[in-house]
Amino acid sequence: MTIRRLGKGIALLFAAAMAGPAAAAQFTFTVPIEIRDIDPQFPYAQVGCNIQAADNTMLGFTNVIFDIRPNNRPYSANVTVPVDLIPGKSASAVTNYVCGLMFCKTSQGATCVRPVPSNPATPQPEPGTQFIPQVNGQIR
Repeated sequence: MTIRRLGKGIALLFAAAMAGPAAAAQFTFTVPIEIRDIDPQFPYAQVGCNIQAADNTMLGFTNVIFDIRPNNRPYSANVTVPVDLIPGKSASAVTNYVCGLMFCKTSQGATCVRPVPSNPATPQPEPGTQFIPQVNGQIR
């Protein structure tokens, strides 16, 4: 698990995503998230997961947007991200995954941003901390 502090007292717990069987989706990731004291201009968060081949070619991708208001209280939950293969791709080719966290101004996702230290318009990690915006791993 990785614990990071963001912004004014923002803490993020973004543990390794767990891939598991799904009823409707071909792959399902359960991503534990903990966020607190995020800037109120970002009332939503997004977890996006993609599945990849050994050469990192993307074989499927899904974003899940969720409400984190009120922003002054801790948000802690397991976010479920169902991912289906792109038509014509084979499940046997999937070897790894990447899941990332972004913060959003609307529930539509068009205004989602990942904290970027060189861009002060994005949510910023608290000084002296490092934000790791994604986790990745192998699918066995």
